[in-house]
Amino acid sequence: TWGQLKSLLTAHAGRPTLMWLPATGIWDDGEPANPHAGKAAKLGCGWSEVRWNTGGQGGGCVLIYSSIHVSALRSAVDEIARIAEWGNSRFLAVRHSRVPA
Repeated sequence: TWGQLKSLLTAHAGRPTLMWLPATGIWDDGEPANPHAGKAAKLGCGWSEVRWNTGGQGGGCVLIYSSIHVSALRSAVDEIARIAEWGNSRFLAVRHSRVPA
């Protein structure tokens, strides 16, 4: 639940944190497929969304993170999607939030 995630993020404020959440492969403009990622962004966290298909449930995931090396994490996510050939020129496989403050 959002309450549990918020408690974890608050308890780990200032420490490197990385969470994985399931998501659909369906994206709306600018909003992550898992609504908890958008709420976490309001707490200063970043998110990266990955999808391996554009269907419904189980088509992707969202990573929520704070106090980590954002550029290194995002590069790793991009590389994994490239190697796995997710999207493979048919659809965008990875997108990232704005860089967290």
